[in-house]
Amino acid sequence: MSSKFVRRIDYSILRFLHYVFAACEHGSFHRGALALGVEASALSRRIHDIEDALGFAIFRRCHNGVLLTEQGGSWVNDVRPHYEALRDKTTHASLGARENAILQIGISAPLGSGAVVELLRRVGEDRSAASSFLVDGPCCEHRLAVLRRQLDVAFVWDRCLDKGCRSEILWREQLFVCLPIGHPLLAREELRWSDLQSERLLVPRGKNGPLFDSCLLERIGETGAGPEIEICDAAQVTLLAKIMFGAGFGIAGDALARSVLPGVAWRPLAGENSAIPVKAIWLASNSNPLLHRLLVRARNMVENREQR
Repeated sequence: MSSKFVRRIDYSILRFLHYVFAACEHGSFHRGALALGVEASALSRRIHDIEDALGFAIFRRCHNGVLLTEQGGSWVNDVRPHYEALRDKTTHASLGARENAILQIGISAPLGSGAVVELLRRVGEDRSAASSFLVDGPCCEHRLAVLRRQLDVAFVWDRCLDKGCRSEILWREQLFVCLPIGHPLLAREELRWSDLQSERLLVPRGKNGPLFDSCLLERIGETGAGPEIEICDAAQVTLLAKIMFGAGFGIAGDALARSVLPGVAWRPLAGENSAIPVKAIWLASNSNPLLHRLLVRARNMVENREQR
């Protein structure tokens, strides 16, 4: 059997297992599909196909999501190690980077990386910044990467799952709204989610799905007056161009909001879910010295801010 054929089988199986474990991770076909950037109906069909092939139900459907059946839970526990091994086989793990004490950091969109860059600047007087690698993506991907030791640490929203990791809430991230120049809402000094309920929130999609975490989108929905959400096959720069031409609005942390960009302007959010706690997640067994220096610096930086 050719290696090309084996890789094709690997990716096909991996895609199907992605659906199962996304549903496990999020407790819902809808939220799992959102995290993967696929239609909920497609995820549901694929899982139904797997259940047909197995001859038993993996999930029990209920009014607010899905739960593992007894057989499904046993099967998931048996399959999980193979799933992780298959992911490792088809992912370029940066083991060489680990040997060279490079700090690999995940940032959950739409967090600004300003605070993280400031941390790196303070660790080793910029030397660590030259030996660090920043990765954008959703928190579910970052958590798995931390567990597989492909990331040393990830900065994610407080509600993101951290099972198997150490975690610590470090700061609160203020959210800002990006609107096209000339939009009537720019007449206000600050905005609330209720002001945006008739607007469209544009969410960029990465290679593994929407870059915004489903937990953040759920939190926005809890306001009771959330905007319409549109997942866009667009990078951040393209997304800003769409906003400039009136296709919708975006949200980001204060690092990006400080940028002066043509055709758009920023306003701070106020009220419920306008500033969200950010936590670091990492493995207690990770011995990378740069990681522990970073965490100490992060705690000191937050403490100094609070004393001002």
